[in-house]
Amino acid sequence: MYLDFSGSTVQVSVISESSFTSSHTGSPLRRLEVKAVLRSQLENENFLSLLEEARAEGASSVDEEGNIICRWRIENNSWHHTQGTSVYHHSLEIEEIEELELDYLVVGEMTLRPYAYQERFDEGYLIIEASVLLSDDENEELAVLLEESDYLQVFRYGINEQPVEMRFGLCYWSEHEHGTKHLLTLVGKEADEEPNPLKKAFMWVESTRKQTAKNKATIEALLSALTLRGVLGTEEIEQVRTEALESSWGMEHELYRVEDVDDL
Repeated sequence: MYLDFSGSTVQVSVISESSFTSSHTGSPLRRLEVKAVLRSQLENENFLSLLEEARAEGASSVDEEGNIICRWRIENNSWHHTQGTSVYHHSLEIEEIEELELDYLVVGEMTLRPYAYQERFDEGYLIIEASVLLSDDENEELAVLLEESDYLQVFRYGINEQPVEMRFGLCYWSEHEHGTKHLLTLVGKEADEEPNPLKKAFMWVESTRKQTAKNKATIEALLSALTLRGVLGTEEIEQVRTEALESSWGMEHELYRVEDVDDL
């Protein structure tokens, strides 16, 4: 078996093989223990450098012509060297990486076709980041979901058609000549069912955003009433409060506007 590390190929021997179930698709994936033998100190140092890079980028198994057969994640590695020899023995645990290809996403009743998509599992719950370009009508449909929805059924067609209960996380948007671009974050319900110290530490951010939006909405409503009537009475004050409450979400939504979501 040959492993390719960013263009450098190393021959390894498979010592053992087992399987595990993919968290993403539910498909069986392979886990291998492989061994490599290096014949000099320089080869060993180069291989250690390749392993360091592969921890972030992964490695590929290739055939004799260099064609990629499968992608692998480096889970563990160890090595030893007998003093007085130039032979270095490496043992690696590698796991198969599956290629996730999303066809389309269904969030609640809304179908989305992201132009960029990634998902990962963090502490056992699913996190999705999807970039979409929406028309004006689709933008209004999404606005209703963002404003009114708590947990939604999410289907990832092409990856796993089993529904997952998720909620929206921080979602950013930017204007585009052909509509509105959104970077949507969806978080699995399990994230809210387990104690999360980090979440508590940043709760003030969400509260501050909401309060800022309400304050801005109140000011806009007051200015409008002052312009139209000149003097505020009891009815006008109640009207201002009602309008502020009704428009605060739109003001909050404006706080998530960025120059271009693709730059995030």
